[in-house]
Amino acid sequence: MKKLSLWIKSFVKAGSIKQIYSIYISAFALIALVAVLSQVFIQRYLQDQAQDSFLINVSGKQRMLSQKITKNILLYQMLPSKVDKDLLKKDLKYWKKRHLELRNGTLIPSKFNTAKIDSMYRSMEPLFYSIHSKTYNFLEKSKPIDIESFTQSSSEYLEIMDAIVNEYDKNEKGKINKLKNIELWLAAFLLFILTLEMLLVFLPLIRMIGRNLNNLLQSEKKAKDLAFNLKLVNIDLKKRNKLITDTNLALDKAVLLIKTDPLGNIIYTNQQYCDLTKYTKEELIGKPIFYNNVGGKESIIYDHIRDQKMNRKVWQEEIHDTAFDKTSFWLYVTLFPVINDEGELYEYLVICNDITKRKVAEKELEALNEKR
Repeated sequence: MKKLSLWIKSFVKAGSIKQIYSIYISAFALIALVAVLSQVFIQRYLQDQAQDSFLINVSGKQRMLSQKITKNILLYQMLPSKVDKDLLKKDLKYWKKRHLELRNGTLIPSKFNTAKIDSMYRSMEPLFYSIHSKTYNFLEKSKPIDIESFTQSSSEYLEIMDAIVNEYDKNEKGKINKLKNIELWLAAFLLFILTLEMLLVFLPLIRMIGRNLNNLLQSEKKAKDLAFNLKLVNIDLKKRNKLITDTNLALDKAVLLIKTDPLGNIIYTNQQYCDLTKYTKEELIGKPIFYNNVGGKESIIYDHIRDQKMNRKVWQEEIHDTAFDKTSFWLYVTLFPVINDEGELYEYLVICNDITKRKVAEKELEALNEKR
């Protein structure tokens, strides 16, 4: 570090505006390159994530269609008039088409089936064709169905299909984690370039200005030029402050935002969180976060806050809470620790998304599946 400092001093002493300008252009080009690469990686992975989401939706629909086909076959045995055979044939045809696309990996342009998923599809193949052939023969040729073996095959098919959907979901999460790692490396490289730019461009420039400040003050024209430059800088700072203010306002409007002290006591909350919990800001300030949880149990967020080894890391979890009127809701919570210049834990930034509708839908779907 000492050698680097001496080298910088010698560079400043012998340097010129032209040299500094060349280094600045090179650093700026590197920053632009990193920004472009970041966007390329991010867009590519976002496209992959969209394809993975579509894949998970299709495989989930396959599960639903198999249940629908089984239910209609059983219903037809008892009440033939209640079942639309044409619609059932259409569902059967679509179910087979999607099965072949998923099994062969042709649903989207890129290859998405791993060796493990291919193995699952191979093990599921006899079950699928057993269900399909029995249903097809029943609809087209009026052949009777052995209900016991038919429902057994359907049950085993659903079990394997659930495993496939879970594997698709696991693969998607793996890609997201990989994207996070790439972004971290790109951010670290960008910070390295900015540090070099500060050492090799801005510091030498500041020292050159310091040496010539007296000469600048002797000339009225130079003083006006300096004032004009300062004015431009001030305008730019105002624009940046406005951008930061607008960004904070957008974030405040888009999500449920809470700030707490290091112990988890609320020091700020936005209006969206107040509207959800039906408490006023005055009632929430100073209270422990998620303190209104019904049942007397403390929120699981405090397990993380009190853990001296983990409380400086980002924490994410689903939390169940209750509003003032005793209505319950679910939140997906992300806890960000804020560290001050002294390296101390200063506060927590808590960003929440309301997932109540999703949880209710999951519960209803689970109940419906159990009922079926």
